[in-house]
Amino acid sequence: SRRVEKRRMNNTTNSGYFFLGNTAFTSLIRTYETILTASVALYDNSEVNPNLRAINVPTSELLSEYDFIIVGAGSAGNVVANRLTEISGWTVLLLEAGFDESVVSDTPLLNPNLRNTIYSWNYTSVYQPNACQDLNGYCDLSRGRGIGGSSIYNDFVWNRGNRGDYNGWAALGNHGWSYKEVLPYFIRMEDNRDPFVSNSPYHGTGGPITVSRSPYGTPLAMLYVDAAEEMGYPNVDVDGESQVGFQIHRGPIRNGMRCSTGRGYIRPIRNRTNLHVAEGAFVTKINLTQPKPQQE
Repeated sequence: SRRVEKRRMNNTTNSGYFFLGNTAFTSLIRTYETILTASVALYDNSEVNPNLRAINVPTSELLSEYDFIIVGAGSAGNVVANRLTEISGWTVLLLEAGFDESVVSDTPLLNPNLRNTIYSWNYTSVYQPNACQDLNGYCDLSRGRGIGGSSIYNDFVWNRGNRGDYNGWAALGNHGWSYKEVLPYFIRMEDNRDPFVSNSPYHGTGGPITVSRSPYGTPLAMLYVDAAEEMGYPNVDVDGESQVGFQIHRGPIRNGMRCSTGRGYIRPIRNRTNLHVAEGAFVTKINLTQPKPQQE
């Protein structure tokens, strides 16, 4: 049947997870981190070869002024830097409090090891009397700190917002933010390698961010999708025409490793002479040289 065939196809590309206790997880990371680094170095030399990473411009070489200064080389800042420097006559300074991403961020489930390191802002919630008891009531709200921002820290889930949100923003007067208007940018950024959506008008190929499914999976992952179908929820592409349903998720994965915005948007343009990247540049204040515009 079509459902059996779909299940067979999906089981070849779905993704599953296993979980370890805190002690075992920490021990695993400490034991294999050196092996991981060496393995990644053999597979992707850009991870350990500084000549293939973003160029950190020394303070002495910074210009006296720039056409554009971007605070934060995160998921958005890197895209802006890439697009602005397409105009060769514009100079751009990209300031980042952190540094280039760690090899640890490349592997799913190892990203929690970046907590309490220079790669995380280590944010927490206010005290929660009925939640996060193992953290004394302060929930972990970590965000990525480095070239790529939280795209070096997230859980490899590639999922757009619901079209109703964008259309709602446009209805409030935010022109240009309807789903129809932002969809071309979603498509442009993708290099989607999922064969199940290869002909979809809602996805793109050749973009800076590689999107794919994990080549490894477990039957349990597909059982969740089957259970949802039994409850009346379809197995759909939730980034496609219908966004209500379940699927085996895709992630920003290139050759089995994370494809952050640093890797997708900054490394390929590292040699543009009109782009300066300053790492370890923590911005604390913006000084305005002209008075604030008067409100009418």
